[in-house]
Amino acid sequence: MQAPARSRGPGELSGISGRTIEIWAGYAAVADHPGARARLHDLLHAVSSGRPKIEHLRAAVDSYVESADWFEAAPQVSSGRLRAADSLVRAFELALSVSLPAVATIAATMVARANAEMDRDDEGPGVVGALLDPLVERPKWHAHAQPVAQRAAERY
Repeated sequence: MQAPARSRGPGELSGISGRTIEIWAGYAAVADHPGARARLHDLLHAVSSGRPKIEHLRAAVDSYVESADWFEAAPQVSSGRLRAADSLVRAFELALSVSLPAVATIAATMVARANAEMDRDDEGPGVVGALLDPLVERPKWHAHAQPVAQRAAERY
């Protein structure tokens, strides 16, 4: 596996102005690229409260899952499969933080993509670990990842 997971979420945002938040919200509403939408909604989730907070979280989860598919299908993007893995992991972390039902589907997708990565002739460095580490680290999700983690341990 890989080194301890790096934080994929937004950093310190307490000094962000209201005007900046308005700009982020405006761009989030019209962004074409799912990765841009995901990150903007992730940022807006971090600085919001009440109902908008959960709405931004849900939009971020959906957009991160969509961006994982986009990155996976974009071989011209440097490290596309690793970016796809990072997007799925962030979707998993956000969905898990509020127990969204989508978390199970995201976890299953992470396991399936880790298996698929090991079946490739051109494996991307770090992709399997990026997908499995967040599952293996959490007792509730450990069993979901165990068979593919065992396969990875034997392979690497």
